[in-house]
Amino acid sequence: GLLPGSDPYLRQEVIILGAHYDHVGNDPGGLRYSGANDNASGVAALLEIARLLHEQDYSPKSSILFVAWGAQELGQEGSNYYVTQPIFPLHNTIATIQLDGVGGGDGFSLGVQGSTETDGEILYTLSAAEQALQEKLVYTPPFNESDDMPFRQAGIPSLLFSWRLANEDNLPDELGNTVHPEHLNIAGRVVTLLLLALAR
Repeated sequence: GLLPGSDPYLRQEVIILGAHYDHVGNDPGGLRYSGANDNASGVAALLEIARLLHEQDYSPKSSILFVAWGAQELGQEGSNYYVTQPIFPLHNTIATIQLDGVGGGDGFSLGVQGSTETDGEILYTLSAAEQALQEKLVYTPPFNESDDMPFRQAGIPSLLFSWRLANEDNLPDELGNTVHPEHLNIAGRVVTLLLLALAR
């Protein structure tokens, strides 16, 4: 879904908010792998942010593209395909924000993966949002593979959000992370404010 920018020049800039909707499926032996945290939580947050901005009739100066990627568990195939066949020119994509496992985890804080060398501007903007919301984020260099990686490899500033210590081992439901509404709330608020700031 596209929220087009209102500025005649800046509307050519695109900020991508993404989350993957696939999971590993159920075990033939009867174990369920519903992917409630990895990554239904990311898709739920993405859809809620899109709904709120639409209902508030928010008009950004830059354009915001909301994308639910497929085949992430097979190796970021959906986002890799987009990078090779983009809807908008990659040189106009100024940032990619990826939500992956934002609803569950044993840590106390929302985690952010990014590099100060390549993602410094959006990390600086994020730190302002963090202070404004009085939240505590944990910043680490990129180490998990998710749909931010193809964009990062293409030279596009990218951040990956996930709850700290979220289990990404694709465990069955009874062993996987429980989705906590308060985790989703924090992730949604932080990412929404970051989007508003980046899109001006």
